[in-house]
Amino acid sequence: MGADSVTVIDYKSNRDIPPSDAEVGNDYLVQLAAYRLGVQNIFPSMDIKCGLLWTATGQLMMLDDFRMQALEAQLVTNLQSGLDATL
Repeated sequence: MGADSVTVIDYKSNRDIPPSDAEVGNDYLVQLAAYRLGVQNIFPSMDIKCGLLWTATGQLMMLDDFRMQALEAQLVTNLQSGLDATL
């Protein structure tokens, strides 16, 4: 955690590591988008960054903020649609 940011890091033990954040699977990204939304509720004035730490190599791969924001918006929309369907 910095003065104006919080970093969410998810540890992954995969041996097949994508060469770049653009090639990370959506399943991991959606998971981190959910974490990011939760952390934003705790630290609403902070900039939230996300990364994957590949334990097989110790490589920290930071994820693109714009991509994470788009996934967050999609996640919120999907959650709201699901909630609306149950009302």
